[in-house]
Amino acid sequence: ATENDIAEASSRIKTIALDIIKHYTEKIAPFKAQIVAVSRQAAVRYKEAIDELDGPEAAVLISGGHNDEGLLKKYSVDNDQKSRIVERFKNPHSSLKIIIVCDMLLTGFDAPVEQVMYLDKSLKEHNLLQAIARVNRVYPEKNYGLVVDYYGVFDNLKKALAIFNPSDVENAVTPIEDDKPRLEANHREVMKYFRSTDMNDLEACIELFEDEEKRNDFKNDFKDFAKSMDIIMPHPIAAPYRGDLYKLSKIHTAVRNRYRDDSIDIKGVGEKVKKLIDDHIRASSVRVLHQPVSILDEKEFEDTLDDLKSDKAKASEMEHAIKKEINVQMEENPVYYKKLSERLEEIIEKRKNNQMSLLEQIGEMKDIINDMRTVQSKAEKLGLNKKEFALYELLLNERDKEEKGKVAEEPGEYTAGESNNEPYVNKTVKEVTQNIFNDLSEYTKIDLWRQKTEVLQKMRKTTKVHLIKYDEFKQKYESLTNKIIKLSQNIFMF
Repeated sequence: ATENDIAEASSRIKTIALDIIKHYTEKIAPFKAQIVAVSRQAAVRYKEAIDELDGPEAAVLISGGHNDEGLLKKYSVDNDQKSRIVERFKNPHSSLKIIIVCDMLLTGFDAPVEQVMYLDKSLKEHNLLQAIARVNRVYPEKNYGLVVDYYGVFDNLKKALAIFNPSDVENAVTPIEDDKPRLEANHREVMKYFRSTDMNDLEACIELFEDEEKRNDFKNDFKDFAKSMDIIMPHPIAAPYRGDLYKLSKIHTAVRNRYRDDSIDIKGVGEKVKKLIDDHIRASSVRVLHQPVSILDEKEFEDTLDDLKSDKAKASEMEHAIKKEINVQMEENPVYYKKLSERLEEIIEKRKNNQMSLLEQIGEMKDIINDMRTVQSKAEKLGLNKKEFALYELLLNERDKEEKGKVAEEPGEYTAGESNNEPYVNKTVKEVTQNIFNDLSEYTKIDLWRQKTEVLQKMRKTTKVHLIKYDEFKQKYESLTNKIIKLSQNIFMF
């Protein structure tokens, strides 16, 4: 029997097809794959075998012949059919996962979503280099390309690439085993953070990364290790490191959630490891491994605190949840949230200097959280909506700038009056607030008002007209107008 006869044997093809399905499902999906068969007959047999074994959707791309019969006639395609199949293959959302060829598409074909080529045909020289290059096209979450050799081409790679200068093709393809030293090095690098810490003590591990620079280093080291695992899995070389990958992914997620650090993610680690990590985290019942809860969600946030075992952990969770909420809300009410931020920093500083106990710190932060949750009610008690309240705060702050340390929550602004049990409101500031707000609101109804210079000029003019009517503001109406227009661009965002 000739080499082709052996390569076309149905029993051999079925065995390889089973291996391809297993490898593709465990290692490659959701990326795409290409099988290069030795002949048209072998190509259609691969298609039949994959379908029979309930493998991923596959399509054959072979040209037809005048004397074709049976499967060859059934699967041959014309140019229009070829184009439709190729477009489906290139589409990452298409259910078509594998194309099977013998000669077609070996040259002049580019599909970055393809990650693996299953090679069951002798290729050499330019064709072999093109095959290697094809699976290495850059694509999101694809860290490498694979050529799986069923034909023995790589048994004598030097001969297959004989026409090229050896230095030009050095490292064009390397065995999976060659990545083991890099995996070991990346593993050592990420594990160094836990030399004196039990990785099963999640809270202790979270505390290790309070420093932002150290968090950033850990994030990068974890990604390097995860990428190495993505390249090697499911090869047995990766097995000893799988347990540490799970532990590290838990710590990585918990650190991101505690410190509300959106820069910590698993983008770029590879689809296979990404899915492995996501599945592992979702299966966990540990609350801190799931999405961080906003402090505005009172019940969920209190449940999160109740799950934490120590007061130190509770204080840490509260501190970083407050910082996150301040960061989110700052542009919509800069004066109010800047004051809350200053209060928080003062509390943290006192705690660091042992001027405040841990329980006192928790109590003070609970007050800040309450002030965040009651912004709407504060506004309503003043007869304002939430957007008007932001402008009121800005104007009130400008009026009272010389009174150092005056904050919105201090007696005299929102506490009950002595006689009528109603909150005190500065009537002048409220009047200016509502007049400016009502006029600016009309301008914000104009499409794309932020991009229209003439609209912004009219808004500025209107604001100035209101401000110069009042002694409290006419001396600084120019700078105050700038602040009001900037605030308007934020509070009228939605």
